[in-house]
Amino acid sequence: MNRLNNERGSALLIVLFIVVLFTVLGLSILSYVAQSSRQHVFSEDEIQGKMLADMGLAYFQKYTEQNLSFDDEELAQALEDGSGQEKIKNVLSNIAAEMNDTDWEKGPYKQTMLPPLPDGTAQGFAIGYRILDEIRLQKDPGQPYVLKLKVSVIGIPARGSEDLSVVKSRVRLDSTVYINTIAAPFHYAVSTPGELRLFGGSNIIGNVTAHHVVTATHYRYSEETPDGQGAEWTSGSFEKNLPYLEGVLSLSQNANRSGGLVSGLYQLERLEEEAPSAATLADEADQALISDRQSLASLFSPKTLPKDSKETLLSAPSDRPYEPGYEPPVVQNTIDSARSLSFPGGESTKQYISQMIREGKASSHEERVAADESVQLEEHSGDYAYLNEGFRLIDIPTGSESIAILAEDSKEGLDGSSAVSLTARLTGDELAGGSVRKLYIAPASSDEDSLATVEMGRLGSFIPDADASERNSGEPFTFEGTIYIKGNLDIVGDIRINGTIFVDGDVLIREITNLDDKNLAIVATGKISLTSRYTEETDHTSSVDAWKSLPPISAFLYSEKSMEIYSVASFNRIQGGIATGGPSSYIELNTKRNEDDRLASRLAIQFNRRIFEQETPGLPVAEEFFVDLYDLQYSPHPDEVELVP
Repeated sequence: MNRLNNERGSALLIVLFIVVLFTVLGLSILSYVAQSSRQHVFSEDEIQGKMLADMGLAYFQKYTEQNLSFDDEELAQALEDGSGQEKIKNVLSNIAAEMNDTDWEKGPYKQTMLPPLPDGTAQGFAIGYRILDEIRLQKDPGQPYVLKLKVSVIGIPARGSEDLSVVKSRVRLDSTVYINTIAAPFHYAVSTPGELRLFGGSNIIGNVTAHHVVTATHYRYSEETPDGQGAEWTSGSFEKNLPYLEGVLSLSQNANRSGGLVSGLYQLERLEEEAPSAATLADEADQALISDRQSLASLFSPKTLPKDSKETLLSAPSDRPYEPGYEPPVVQNTIDSARSLSFPGGESTKQYISQMIREGKASSHEERVAADESVQLEEHSGDYAYLNEGFRLIDIPTGSESIAILAEDSKEGLDGSSAVSLTARLTGDELAGGSVRKLYIAPASSDEDSLATVEMGRLGSFIPDADASERNSGEPFTFEGTIYIKGNLDIVGDIRINGTIFVDGDVLIREITNLDDKNLAIVATGKISLTSRYTEETDHTSSVDAWKSLPPISAFLYSEKSMEIYSVASFNRIQGGIATGGPSSYIELNTKRNEDDRLASRLAIQFNRRIFEQETPGLPVAEEFFVDLYDLQYSPHPDEVELVP
């Protein structure tokens, strides 16, 4: 049998077992008084089994992350040539057994026994796994490696250390596991290395990581002045306008006992109306003393479950993620949990995009765009043919794998300035199913101050004063691959992109969605902004039940700058995640809940596991391995299982 011999770990496990023993003893006394001795045995076996199964799954996760490394040249080479699965299985074989295809519940399971307890008895766990799917590492365009497993862990209580069949209440913990090299920011619903400001009642479904969190029931927003010459800031609040987090909240602020069980949670009693430029507001806030789940609920649970309630669903409704559940998040202090994107050789995001565009200019079919023109993929017809003025169609040679659209510099004005004109308008499905997998859109010159500008959407998205039918005319811009832009991107209408858009500039996202359940990641060095979305559909005259029909933004958004999302008069639902990466960046979410029993939020962010399930061309690859756990479920294991040493 495989034994863990780390002395500090042994002491920790013994202390843990003593705590569990006292817990079990208390339960046993009550059980002895009120129930039969047979039920008493079941309680002990089940509690120990669950604790040990949890420990085994955590051990599998940490061992795998620590023992899979790109420093292992054989493993790194195996990932590139397509034989990475076998190398990973060799590592897993030290702690887990590959289970049979048929009757997999019976094993085999690889057994690990913990150091003996003071009375000489032993306990442990046994781990088995099945491989479900594999997405192989790709280089051009990039695609991280993902190995999907089903991992099963059996808890082995002390009574079953010699003969598991004597255990009366057997426990198996099953989990869907993704061993992957997806870059760190794309593992979370919300991620920032700085401050996370949750002002008002955001709904966040998924894991969250930040240095620290500042909360307030207040929210703030700006409105255009009546004369249209500026904006006025205002704020609002009500008692239940609290954020709701469903998942694990990891804070990288150092733990401090004065903060209770965790450190890094702050509350603002009032909120300055105008958005500040300061990188942190924690100095102006009161540190929240977290001593139990109830104190956490005072920060993150807008809804309270009545004592006599028979409600069994404590999470947010799956089809209405903008309505809160009842449980507060699990909060932990974890060093360096929120991290920025990193690229090979230590390049920054800006350097990486610049390098890719230089290579693209040298190797792609080139499309030059004069200063007084723009290019497009399809033309308007009929009454709207006049909208083609100033545009010409892009020429796409048969078999081209990449296209570089290069904008000539605009002519300087009398004051020496140069206007930034539209470079390219991308609409329709001209590139769908073709050979083009990479687009480079940039100024023709290498001048750092020169910018290209790009618009995306349907052809109807660009019809002035269009009604709903006209706006939805034409196919959305459809593409599979990677797009590199030096300049600014404006997503005006619906798109259908499976891949990654890198933008060395700012991104504006309007009332659009990414269709057909495609994976889209947008990585920007500048700001990512969401305009007022669905303001009419979610005003006070609209039913909350109608919100289900409003399409979400299906994307992962990453910015090197701070990110501020204001969703007070509008409605934003993001399926994917948001992240910032700059060292002084922060994320600020401002929104409000409806003041009724349902407390629906106008801003919902829901992590999308499809990032692990389907290929995302161009998605940044980490030079390390992560192990992500989902679908944890306890169940009894069969009477007879195969345990191997």
